[in-house]
Amino acid sequence: MSRDHLLVISAPDGDLGGRQLICVAPMYSACRAVWDCDCERWNEWGASAEDHPLLPGFSPGQILPWHHYYGDDDEETHWGRFYPDHCNLKTWHAHQDEQHAGRIVVPVEPVWEDDFVTFWVGDKS
Repeated sequence: MSRDHLLVISAPDGDLGGRQLICVAPMYSACRAVWDCDCERWNEWGASAEDHPLLPGFSPGQILPWHHYYGDDDEETHWGRFYPDHCNLKTWHAHQDEQHAGRIVVPVEPVWEDDFVTFWVGDKS
């Protein structure tokens, strides 16, 4: 299981609908790669400080992401950039309609408040 992304589920008004994906992935992770091409899928990807074109604003020896796209009998290498504040998965998560899958088990702290109970999950912030 990947530990590069955390799902924070909040219940500010008693509704567990608040969800936010937090990215803690290293700088040179696939989710931080931004591509200039419109490819929706590719066959393989990697990162290299060598053999890449000198892109505007980037220096020799800088690590850049690449991916291979295999089209009609041609193989193309597309180069991109890594951005430390960017995460493709956060963007996809924020704009998805799909449900989450799996199971989460967390301890709760029941707090009696006169005639009802508030079940605190995690911290009380």
